[in-house]
Amino acid sequence: MTRPKVGNVAEGKRNAELDTGVRFTVGEDVHEVRIGDITPRLAREVRKATGSSVMQLIQEASEAPDIDTIATLIWVAQRIKGVEVDLDDVDFDYSSMLSEDFDITVAEPEVDDSPEA
Repeated sequence: MTRPKVGNVAEGKRNAELDTGVRFTVGEDVHEVRIGDITPRLAREVRKATGSSVMQLIQEASEAPDIDTIATLIWVAQRIKGVEVDLDDVDFDYSSMLSEDFDITVAEPEVDDSPEA
């Protein structure tokens, strides 16, 4: 009888959760926010600037994206890359969102409850 790999399942689930995020393509620019890349300092900075958590912003982007949410997540992506930019300086509007060059991809963790995962 083989015992389930509980540690591996937990580790796999944790890694999947850390990959939760969103990717925006605006023209040739790609902006990506992964939960695993958010530092506590950046999380506090986001909440202070917006009143929302990064997870809330990702959820909004997946359910009902609007220019304020997308602009904020582009700002977060820039901050992850180490670019010092003010949120008010992120240039994203409805013409950008409705452009053929705009794409949004939300990555949510895959749930795999099998003991062999």
